[in-house]
Amino acid sequence: MAKTKTISKGCPKCELQVPVACKACPCGHSFFNARRNSMKSPPSPDGSGAMKTRRTNRIKRRINYYDALEYDKQTKKTAKNVESISIVKILKVNKMMKLFALFVSSVVVTADPLRSNLDLKNSARIVGGNNAVIEDFPYQVNFLLDKLDECGGGSLHTVVQVIRHEDYKLFKNGYTINDIALVEVETLFVFDKTRQPVLLFDKGEQVEVNSFGSVAGFGLTESEIYPQNLSSISIPIMLKNKCDELYDSLHGLHQGQFCAGYEEGGLGFCAGDIGSPFVVNGRAAGLATNFSGCGLPKYPRIFTNISYYRSWIDGKLSTE
Repeated sequence: MAKTKTISKGCPKCELQVPVACKACPCGHSFFNARRNSMKSPPSPDGSGAMKTRRTNRIKRRINYYDALEYDKQTKKTAKNVESISIVKILKVNKMMKLFALFVSSVVVTADPLRSNLDLKNSARIVGGNNAVIEDFPYQVNFLLDKLDECGGGSLHTVVQVIRHEDYKLFKNGYTINDIALVEVETLFVFDKTRQPVLLFDKGEQVEVNSFGSVAGFGLTESEIYPQNLSSISIPIMLKNKCDELYDSLHGLHQGQFCAGYEEGGLGFCAGDIGSPFVVNGRAAGLATNFSGCGLPKYPRIFTNISYYRSWIDGKLSTE
């Protein structure tokens, strides 16, 4: 039976398993595995240990996966049935992001995950997708959230500056407009078969209705497990009038957006793949935004239209 000791400073009556490299015990949590992990214990008298929100539960599911990855690296074995959680770091993060993006000189991304609070309210899964390899999508990169994620492109680069669109807006229903940003990294990318830039649509260039585009990502699958393999889907661009009709509750799409998918649903993706480029014939036409259903009927995916923002992109790149 593991020894325990009571820490009177910080949280009376809070017991820790020994050995624990911990100066204080957060109320409502028991630490184990050399303080790497914690598990929920009955709430403390003041209620500070209670975890009530669905958002927190989603964070816990995500961290379960991260813990499994960490465990694999140390033991060289596959970790199964990981029940522990470690939420301390992720709850401290306010302005970092977890998203996918394309890159040119800088990185073009959606601005939505840059909002002040980590928001995982949308289910994060890619639905009806196919397995893919990074060599087929070498422009795909993964932003790390406090070093808690795997990098799809296999390279790590420190972000030194994020330039969000000045007129970016996030509405209460989760809908966003002007949802685009540039990201500057500290060191240059070294191009190889897994890391390549992608061409962007030109200013004013129209996306052709019914033409297909590909979107890739590492978001949750239907089983709500973060895959280690890249997935992709191919969906057609929809007529603007049809998009406006389906999104009548939004009074139609913003002029800097288009939508793609099937009215009957079946193919889609959500929060885990936000920011992924929509690539048509080898060129990026759009960026996946946060709003719309995960392959649900009558909710085609909304994309930021890159051609609409080319002047903004080029202007920022020339002045930074």
